[in-house]
Amino acid sequence: MRIGKSDYTWKLKDDVISLIDLNLGNKSLTNDIENALLEIRQVLGNKIENCKIIYRDSQEIWTGVNPKWSSVSVDVDFYNIGQKDYEQAIIKIKR
Repeated sequence: MRIGKSDYTWKLKDDVISLIDLNLGNKSLTNDIENALLEIRQVLGNKIENCKIIYRDSQEIWTGVNPKWSSVSVDVDFYNIGQKDYEQAIIKIKR
């Protein structure tokens, strides 16, 4: 079920979820990340709670996402990765 208002795509590779803001004019992924994560949780179930999460904003910079899950919601803190290159972003978050 679609609950978010941002336009994004995502993938799961190994234990990393990568989200990309498509920047199509709707709400930014930065401002709608909680809803996006709840949508992804509907697909992955509680497996999402064991994943590292990054997202690429509309300026193509990767940022880390630190979610705090409850049974019905999620609160999010962001942390700086500061990379444009996906592989470099993955290396940084796995340290």
